[in-house]
Amino acid sequence: MRLVSKTTLYFQEGNSDKVYEVELCELGPDQFVVNFRYGRRGSLLKEGTKTEEPVSERKAQGIFDKLVASKEKKGYSADGLSSSVAVEETTVASSSVAPSSTGLSDEERARNRVLLSALSEGERSSRPLDRIIWRVGELGLPQAEPMLIELMGTCQEGQTTRIYCLLWALGRCGGAPAMTAIEMFREQANSSCPAHVIGIAYEALRMLGKRVADDVLLARLQSQQLAALPPKMASAVRTQDADALNVLLQDAITEGHRGLSETIVTLYRHGGEVVRAALCSCLRSLPLEYGSFSAVRTLFKAAEYRGDGEIFGIVAHRFETTKANRSYYYGKDQAFTRWTRLYLRKRVARSLRRLGSDSSSDFVPMAVGVLLPYEDISNRNIAANYLLFGQNEKHPSSGDGASGWMQAQVHKPIGTPNARQEAFPELWEQRPEALLHLIDGSTNEAVHRLSVAVLRDCPKFLANLDIDVLKMLVSARYVCSAELGFELVRVHPVDAGLAMVLCHSRLLEARVHAHQWLRLQYPIVDDSELWASLIMSAYSDNREFVRTVFRGALLPTKLEQLIVARVIGSIRTSDDSRDTSLFLEFVDILLTSCKEQASTLGEEVLRDLLTHSIVAVQEVGAQLLLHNRAFANSVPQDLLIALLESEHPSIRLVGTELLGKLPQSELSRYPELFVHLALHELEDLRLGAYETILRVAQHDSSFASAIALALSEALLRKLPKGAPANAILLLQSPELLAVLPAADQSHVMRLLRLKSPHARQLGLIYLGRLEAESFTLFDLVGLADHEMVAVRHDAWKKCKASVDRFRLTMPALARLLDAKWDDTRAFAIEFLETGFASDELGPAALIAICDSVRPEIQQLGQKLILEHFRDEDGQEYLAKLSEHPSTRLQNFVTNYLERYAADDLQKLSDLKHYFLSVLSRVNAGGVAKRRCLRFLEQEGLKSPAAAVVVGEILSRQSVTIAICNKASIISAMVALHAKYPDLELPIETVAPPTRGQEPAHAV
Repeated sequence: MRLVSKTTLYFQEGNSDKVYEVELCELGPDQFVVNFRYGRRGSLLKEGTKTEEPVSERKAQGIFDKLVASKEKKGYSADGLSSSVAVEETTVASSSVAPSSTGLSDEERARNRVLLSALSEGERSSRPLDRIIWRVGELGLPQAEPMLIELMGTCQEGQTTRIYCLLWALGRCGGAPAMTAIEMFREQANSSCPAHVIGIAYEALRMLGKRVADDVLLARLQSQQLAALPPKMASAVRTQDADALNVLLQDAITEGHRGLSETIVTLYRHGGEVVRAALCSCLRSLPLEYGSFSAVRTLFKAAEYRGDGEIFGIVAHRFETTKANRSYYYGKDQAFTRWTRLYLRKRVARSLRRLGSDSSSDFVPMAVGVLLPYEDISNRNIAANYLLFGQNEKHPSSGDGASGWMQAQVHKPIGTPNARQEAFPELWEQRPEALLHLIDGSTNEAVHRLSVAVLRDCPKFLANLDIDVLKMLVSARYVCSAELGFELVRVHPVDAGLAMVLCHSRLLEARVHAHQWLRLQYPIVDDSELWASLIMSAYSDNREFVRTVFRGALLPTKLEQLIVARVIGSIRTSDDSRDTSLFLEFVDILLTSCKEQASTLGEEVLRDLLTHSIVAVQEVGAQLLLHNRAFANSVPQDLLIALLESEHPSIRLVGTELLGKLPQSELSRYPELFVHLALHELEDLRLGAYETILRVAQHDSSFASAIALALSEALLRKLPKGAPANAILLLQSPELLAVLPAADQSHVMRLLRLKSPHARQLGLIYLGRLEAESFTLFDLVGLADHEMVAVRHDAWKKCKASVDRFRLTMPALARLLDAKWDDTRAFAIEFLETGFASDELGPAALIAICDSVRPEIQQLGQKLILEHFRDEDGQEYLAKLSEHPSTRLQNFVTNYLERYAADDLQKLSDLKHYFLSVLSRVNAGGVAKRRCLRFLEQEGLKSPAAAVVVGEILSRQSVTIAICNKASIISAMVALHAKYPDLELPIETVAPPTRGQEPAHAV
């Protein structure tokens, strides 16, 4: 077995130090095997094979390359010398191409020699040539430029990957010769050349142009990109119109514009501050899906190539924080799938690790770009965790087949709070100014801890920081950074500018330091911006300090004016929704410390505050209006209404308080306002207006009259819930009741008939003000039958006062007795029994009472008839009551038949319908039926004429009457027929049959 090729790879992270060896061996003619060994460096390695049976050389080479690539993908690299590399060193020593050794360690120089030697061998090298080219580009070895250009000339058209790697490496290693080679490639490239190859050629040429400062080339490249943009977007770029460019980009994203990816990539290649700002904004919200994801991925690779930390960091942050799209078995897979997302997240960390391992100058800018966007670095943020906690001893070294830093977890700081844990600490110390950028822009505490820990190990750098940087540190959002800044700044002399910064530091000791300096200044520091910022400070000790300093101090008028103007101006333009109590405290400080100016603000300023979109600012305006001297005695009505009608109770309360402070003479000028408030939908406004209306009405009758009239008219229309009750209470008060406009009987009756409850309440108020004579008796009867109890009670009083009129119009009394309400009927009965003598109740009245549909009233009528009966009235009772349909009264009438209808043929004929009605009842009125039949038989036997009338009644009823009474009718007809044989009756006398004969049947 002969060793043909061998590759040794290493992986070192934390406590992990692993080695992986891959060997390609020849067993015989076209028989090759691939073996591997792995384990901890220095220990006995475990062995394995990828080819259980020998394969051809071509297949074995493919297996070899694939295995090496898979390990490199997992983080292994050839950063040490294997046995095969040692053999090659002698060849490198005699080579005419040697990299510069300045600043490199022996290990790095050896690595570079091996790479250059392998590159010089070209296709003859035992290593994959494309990977050698890529690695040379990563290290930026300028000695490789001639060899790369030579390889460029030998590439065939289909070797896309090789061409891409060469262009990529030439951009990082080359100079003017490389520019010529790339320009030639671009000129010869045809339409079949892939877009990503054309793109890397542009990026490489741009990078070389910047390196050699070829402004002409750069301008030409930029012009080419501008020409490739859509016309409107090109115009916005040409005119540097940032707003238009932002709108165009957002519209393109929203509409899913075709060619969106190409446009975004072209904009990035064009460059420029305006374009870059628009792209950064776009990338933060660009959907990672078809139509746009390809642009994000292209920009990610371009930023990685350029060392553009800002764009690289924004895109890396999107990869970490954006959920992957779902992929489907059928049809096209979605862009940015779960596996794509995982790969890109790992690639970010891998790129940073490579830059750090190579001690690249791009490491710190790229790391800063990655760390800046994170507000919260969770356990799953691969790259950020690696940067922050790469040295943490609890950092896992391996897991799930991936490097440990890919599965990193956030750990507590080891040792002291400022202990160093970051990856590649020596590289951070070489660029301490980048840490200041992190402190200024980062919103993550772990990033601040990293920055502070590194800066503390750079004392010379800290000693030379200027005062502006120190102010930034003191103002930092996290305590660790602020503490570092305060340690450095406290040795500097304090002035007003520094005092302001210290006062707003989150460190209490920094604020106390500033307070001590300010107390020692006499007179008070003439800096309105400083004092206004302290008044509006988020720290209560600053606000209390202002109160203490200004207490008893006589501020210059100009300073006071400026302080008030700054505070009110900041409040007016505020879009902050801080706690309302904080804004009100600002106002309270102004009213106590700058009272002269705060209490004399103009109406326009107050209107702006009261109409602000933020409630807290509106409350500020309300408080300032309440304490404003100019409006102590008179407030514009629209301002007052705006306060009182605010949707916020706290502002309405201020409006009510302001209303209560106005003098009575001023309040009496606004009756319409008080009516509006008294009928308002908000209860607190109604209650507030109630007391004020009564107080003013006591001393101003015209005001009371206007209020009473307006409320009485308002009750006739629909009002908010609760408003009618408040209006009624006001109208019932002595102050308004005395001046309530008069109302006639028709108006009161109309109000009481309305369905509106509050209109009825108003009618009740008017009803109590009218005498009984204003109403007819039937009006009073109707009122006594009203559904409102209070109306019925008032009607009863008026009925008692109208007893004489009832004596003249007894039907009205009968109608009163027939009321639908029990209490009114009880009153009517008592009224009848106590208010009328027996001689005052004639037949007409008693009959009218009996005509009621209510049985109890009918019974009362019968009782009264019996009690007050007179013989001369009998005929009238019989005639009138016989017409009543009630069974009770029909039975009652039978008592009068014998006395007032006997021997009277005309009366008998007149009562014909009465008899038919009684006899036609089914299962009712049995007594009345028997009485009527007996009376009819008696009267019919008295004369032939009477027999005819009776015969008609009996004949009609014999057909329909119930069987229980049919015998009595037949008996009566037999008696009549026996006396008057010629009388036509529907009967025939049949002799009883004799024994043995069939009975005869009448037909």
